[in-house]
Amino acid sequence: MSRPPEKPKRKNNNARAWTSGEDERLLQLIISNASVIDIAAELGRTVRAVSARTYALRIALGRSRFRVKPK
Repeated sequence: MSRPPEKPKRKNNNARAWTSGEDERLLQLIISNASVIDIAAELGRTVRAVSARTYALRIALGRSRFRVKPK
């Protein structure tokens, strides 16, 4: 007998859950027009995690927020 095809393995989700305090801080940083890179550094998260969380919370991130601010 032949084996059934193997399902692709899913990546483990080792992400920390977002707290309500982090959600509030995220919203404050977005309102202050901080870049996603700066927000991620502030919250100790990846840019992808911040983007995913804003999508889940239905908060709009502008394209300009992905750029690094010139110093």
